[in-house]
Amino acid sequence: MGGQLSKQELYGALENNLANANISFLAKSDEDDALDVFANAFKEDEIYNWVAQLDNEDLDRDQKMFTLSRVLHVYANHRLIVRTRGVALGARCRDNKLVGCMSIAPSLCVNERIIDAITVWRVGGLPPMCTKVKKERQNTVRLHVSA
Repeated sequence: MGGQLSKQELYGALENNLANANISFLAKSDEDDALDVFANAFKEDEIYNWVAQLDNEDLDRDQKMFTLSRVLHVYANHRLIVRTRGVALGARCRDNKLVGCMSIAPSLCVNERIIDAITVWRVGGLPPMCTKVKKERQNTVRLHVSA
């Protein structure tokens, strides 16, 4: 034990232990469902809400938070779901609907490459926080999440 874990070693170890579980590796075709699961799981997270800086009275808050969360998870998980930098696992219910996900990157794949960022921008687009809006009641600039 020791050293860095490769993607192949991680995949092999997980594959051996998943045979009897209701958990499976996600395929590229599962990406949209997985991103929706991640987005729903994190849209109420305090960090995500801090990043969005939305007013609680905003009528479109739920949709805006979902959109922001989904885009952030494209950045975080795309390369793992399509297995270029790690793996993603999914739990399914009886009707085969994806109800939970987890992504894992081996220690050997921690360094980001510029091509990874370009690929993710192409797949997920830029984050929805691209316009700055001046808040009247504060003397600061905040990010605006558009629906």
